[in-house]
Amino acid sequence: MLFNNVGNTAVCMEVTTTPLAIPYRNYILDNIFGDSDNGMIWPSNGSFFKGNMVQPTGYTYAMTAVFQTSLVANPGDDNVVWGNVFPGDYSIAGGYRGGAADVWIGNFADDVAEAEVGDNGLTLAVPT
Repeated sequence: MLFNNVGNTAVCMEVTTTPLAIPYRNYILDNIFGDSDNGMIWPSNGSFFKGNMVQPTGYTYAMTAVFQTSLVANPGDDNVVWGNVFPGDYSIAGGYRGGAADVWIGNFADDVAEAEVGDNGLTLAVPT
């Protein structure tokens, strides 16, 4: 909460491409990301993300990268993202990004206009 810097590029949780290799088999559980420049940028392989909640538009700051398990320059895949709360625009443009072989099923997202979100608010696929 309240991760902010002058350039509005602060990140609550982040994996960078250097010097570490992409993480494998992490468990990212029960975090709250809110009122920050960015939420979680965690490109990884075979990791599990459960019980996390994000607030893309906070009291003071709005996130650019909300919840990401993959990046174009650092692609992650084979992650399981389940049981999380994803408000706002559930899409890549909205700051959500999953890996090619990720499973993002059973999360709650209020953006039921997206094809990847069912009428009941449960996610059916990786955001596009």
